[in-house]
Amino acid sequence: SVLNSQIVLPLLGILGSADIWKFASGMIASFLYAGFFYSYFSATPAKLLVNIQVVSDSGRKLNFIEGGLRDSLGKLI
Repeated sequence: SVLNSQIVLPLLGILGSADIWKFASGMIASFLYAGFFYSYFSATPAKLLVNIQVVSDSGRKLNFIEGGLRDSLGKLI
């Protein structure tokens, strides 16, 4: 979040509307964060603290793409 707001957004702001870049960079950050945690640990850090796992319908761990899409696009919808 800090990296996104302090470094990425100012650099991308010169390319166009800041609102579009805020949205896009937030979606990308959410995708990468969730993709990493769901594919390796089946949970984000907060879910790990309360022992909750996120799995597919068949009970297997999500892969990077599934985890990323679940968090970024799934929450958007």
